Amino acid sequence: MPRNKGFNKKGRSAEDEALWEYVSGQLPADKAHDYEMEHLDDPFWNDAAEGLAEIKDPALAKKMQLQLQQQIISQTQSRKEKRKRSFQQSSFIAVFVLLMLVIILYLVFFYLK
Repeated sequence: MPRNKGFNKKGRSAEDEALWEYVSGQLPADKAHDYEMEHLDDPFWNDAAEGLAEIKDPALAKKMQLQLQQQIISQTQSRKEKRKRSFQQSSFIAVFVLLMLVIILYLVFFYLK
């Protein structure tokens, strides 16, 4: 797994850790209220909090997170490979067309003399 600046030793970002503490009830009431108010307008945060509240086992949540990260990594790598192949094919076609034009122009000028 690539190392990111925002991740702690457990592989979670500070935001992930704060969300998990909020959902598991580890935050004091005043901090939980402030945390809720900060994310009031964020529909993704609300969905994440509801989804995590349904998962009672932190190990299962971590396992699911790792699986999702691996899926994202494999999808982005396959997209990069497809893009690279597409560029190579386009380059090959461009060189082929240019070569054919040069040959045709050479033949036209050779036979016009």
